[in-house]
Parts: sequence; structure tokens; C-alpha cells
Amino acid sequence: MRLTVVLSLGLGLALASCAATPATGGPSYFSGQRTAGLDEAVRLSNLRIIPLEVVEDSRCPTDVDCVWAGRLVVRVMIQSSAFPTRTESMELGRGIALEDARSLTITAAEPDRVSGVAVRPSDYRLTFTLGPGD
Repeated sequence: MRLTVVLSLGLGLALASCAATPATGGPSYFSGQRTAGLDEAVRLSNLRIIPLEVVEDSRCPTDVDCVWAGRLVVRVMIQSSAFPTRTESMELGRGIALEDARSLTITAAEPDRVSGVAVRPSDYRLTFTLGPGD
């Protein structure tokens, strides 16, 4: 019985130490968050992210009750030393898979839409979140 407890404890500690250390780059390699305006480059881990243009902003205005929430689609350039530069259309709240098993998501966008008020491209602020892939 004592041997079983010691072996179980040793195995548990060994597995915990493996799970706590990501295979590549450490904890900050897998997570982080940065906010950028259009044509403003931000660094997130080993990525350089540049939101290029808003392709679609059909989000429901905050002063209206909508049947559909709408969506925000932004064309983004993603640069990394680990994989070739690519341009993606990203939708607010939907992650895209990166070649290194991580996921990049636009998790917030400002300003909110208000009916009858046009949002100028220079007003947009987009929050990008980098995390482990699915």
C-alpha cells in the first residue's frame, strides 16, 4: 500500500511538471492581448499584427433591438518569424488557427455602433487575443 501511494504521488508530480511547462517558448508564448487601430502594428508574442481595413461592420447598434447581432469583419496582416506573412479576414469573436497550434481572435471592438452615426476608420480600436489552439 505504501509503495502504491509513493508511486502515485511521484507520477502525479511528474505529470504536473510536464503540464506546467509549454513545449515552446514559455507561458507568454501562448497568451496575451493587445489593442490596435487600423494601420497600427502591434506585437503579441512573436507576432506582428496590423489591422488593415474594416470589410464589414453590420453589428447591431446599441440603441436598437435587433434580431441578429450582426458581425464585424476586419482584414488583418499577420507576420511572424515562424511562418510566412499572411493576410486574413477575421470576424469579431471567431478565432483563426495559426501554424504553430495557437489561435488569434479579435475579442473586442470599439466604438460600439449607434444608429445614424457613422464610424470613421480612424475611430476603430480592435483587441487581439492570442491563446492556445483548440
